[in-house]
Amino acid sequence: MFLLPQASRGDPTAHLWHRLFGVPGGSGVRVWQIPAGGRRRSGRRPPRAHVLMLTCEEMTNLLERLFRPGVDQTELELVVQSHYNSSRSATPDEVTYPNNETDYALKFSYDDDGELVGITEGPKLNVGDLDVITDRVTRELLARGEAHIGCEVLFSRVPVAGVVRYRDILQIVPAPADAPRPSQSYGDHPFVLEFRFSSSPNSIVHRFRRQFRARELELALFALLEFGLSSISTPVKHHWVLTNPEELGNWQTKYLQEMYTWSGLRGEIDTFTTPAGHPELLRVSPTVYYSRGGIGPDRQLEIPENIEELLDRFFALPRRARDRFLRASFWFQHARAIYLDSRSAAFTAAISAIEALIPPPKDIEHCKECGRSVGAGPTQQFADFVDRFASGSGLSMAERKRIYAIRSKLSHGGSLLHSDRSAWSSAMTQASIQERDDIDTAWRLVRAILVNWISVAE
Repeated sequence: MFLLPQASRGDPTAHLWHRLFGVPGGSGVRVWQIPAGGRRRSGRRPPRAHVLMLTCEEMTNLLERLFRPGVDQTELELVVQSHYNSSRSATPDEVTYPNNETDYALKFSYDDDGELVGITEGPKLNVGDLDVITDRVTRELLARGEAHIGCEVLFSRVPVAGVVRYRDILQIVPAPADAPRPSQSYGDHPFVLEFRFSSSPNSIVHRFRRQFRARELELALFALLEFGLSSISTPVKHHWVLTNPEELGNWQTKYLQEMYTWSGLRGEIDTFTTPAGHPELLRVSPTVYYSRGGIGPDRQLEIPENIEELLDRFFALPRRARDRFLRASFWFQHARAIYLDSRSAAFTAAISAIEALIPPPKDIEHCKECGRSVGAGPTQQFADFVDRFASGSGLSMAERKRIYAIRSKLSHGGSLLHSDRSAWSSAMTQASIQERDDIDTAWRLVRAILVNWISVAE
């Protein structure tokens, strides 16, 4: 604590005292004005002396003060952004609030993985702002919010006619009767994913939590359910669309926005719905479910008998392990999404799903003479990982190694699959048949590994 006579009207700003006393930028200085004086004399103002009391608080670690246990990094960034209304990224690993490279209040620093590793004070920071942000972190991010039920429209490649409820966390229900549906049995068939999430008094954080939870569950279910799931992405996309397919010879096209909705669709509801007249989704033995291929005209969405056990495993994963699983599922879903655009890209993305789960090698030995690593190379590491987790896929070791050999040629630009380097043709050629077999093999391999990995993940 320092007691100083006031040199001029007004309290000096904290950052000036930092410079004067050489206090680290992460420390905080509170400035208090203490009036002092004698008794009032009749008709005269009392003589007043002013003393400034400076208290050096341990704001030293702003990262610990704001990025507390239980605080989500993105949510913290949203709170700080909304407080200052602007931000600036002067370098790839730094963001300042507000939008000023030098005259800022807070600077967020990140590592190469995008993780927040430091928060430092700028010349524009004042204690009042910091107190407000700290209080908002407590109220808007850490306080246990009321549980809300979110609703997300997802699509399955086959119709969804049944219901499944997983504990008090999520529920799959068919879309209402008046919701638009494809006319064919194999297409994007809508259903509703209802899920519980924690609310926040901050409307931006609240919306983020709902959207993040929906996306996380979509990816988890994509990995565990056959045929996969999809959603309409948030960024607006437009497509050229045939508007009158029935009028052969008089076709018309329009450039329209991708969209799906129906009257009465809501983003949140009070409680999980109680579907009337819908049976439970049919359950199938996991051995059959994850090894069967093909699709018939009457197929509907079914689930493995052990779906609760698999979801229990998913929700029990530590954060980093869960992120690895979701990254793998993302690449698998992306492979499905781009299949019609490029089978080469789809194949590469499918194998990337497996690689996302492979842990980095530990204690790598290097040759003392040339410096190169000694031991199993990427192909062998991939083969070893697949051997461990591919049980149930029905694939031989030769088939597994062939899959990675194809991927290596594709990812390094040395090759393209047949359909990407020739005009589309419905002819049954050896190359087209082999390509379809390879793609089908990759699908079954990825699905088996995702399910087996989560079944034994620590």
